Amino acid sequence: MSNPTWLELLRQQVRVVLVRPSIAGNIGATARIMRNFAVEQLYLVRPHADPLDLEARKLSTQGEGILRGAQSVADLSEAVNDCGLVLATSADIAGLFRRDMVIAPREAARRAWALAPECAIAWVFGPEQCGLINQEINRCHFLVHIPADPGYPVLNLAQAVAVCLYEQYQAASEGMVSTERRGVASWQLQERMFQHLQQALEEIHFLWGDRAHYLMRGLRNIIGRSAPSKEEVDMLMGLARQIRWYAHRYGPPVSKLPAPESDDARSKASNIRPPESDSQQSGPGAGE
Repeated sequence: MSNPTWLELLRQQVRVVLVRPSIAGNIGATARIMRNFAVEQLYLVRPHADPLDLEARKLSTQGEGILRGAQSVADLSEAVNDCGLVLATSADIAGLFRRDMVIAPREAARRAWALAPECAIAWVFGPEQCGLINQEINRCHFLVHIPADPGYPVLNLAQAVAVCLYEQYQAASEGMVSTERRGVASWQLQERMFQHLQQALEEIHFLWGDRAHYLMRGLRNIIGRSAPSKEEVDMLMGLARQIRWYAHRYGPPVSKLPAPESDDARSKASNIRPPESDSQQSGPGAGE
């Protein structure tokens, strides 16, 4: 990519991913919004509606070319494998798992634009009925939440796309294109590293019990938000290999500490006299 303009960069590096969309009109309206904000790449993960349905084409207006070029894939990973930053979106931020990942659309767009010169960016939107599930959000770097009336915070799919792409367009048009190149690792490479790291930490029982998933989510947040380079990911994979080697050579640690004694047990133990030594038993009165 030789000195692209910001509009060219938007077209080349930013994509919209719709997961299991079920309403053809929403796919068409999304294509129109993408055309408005100079984003051309549309990925559909297991779509339940035909992007070339008449309703989709009617609502796409001048975005019909985007509909015709849309790529349908079987899994979210296929849509984001080559991306360096993956942004999930949801109106539902209940629970610690989701709250830890939340970012506003404007901040997400600025972060994305800072990385756009060196890696692809994906904005991921869930199905109309229920949104993205936790397993899908867990595979993304941030959870973008659009503030709205708490009484009814759920936006229409195409409306949510419009808000996010507006912010992305604003960040692109207002900001200078960064010339710094760090070589951000792709989503696929980062996922491989996270899998190796998770296996290693399970073997030394850092990830153990009910909190294992939460701890791993925290590590994903810390590492993923730093936009690690390929070299940094390689280093972490080397760390994971070394941890696994140590665990295999010396064995896993003790999995559980002894349970603390109850008050009754401690009380009974305090009433037990230690056994007398042989010298005490041989003194006067022994055997009487």
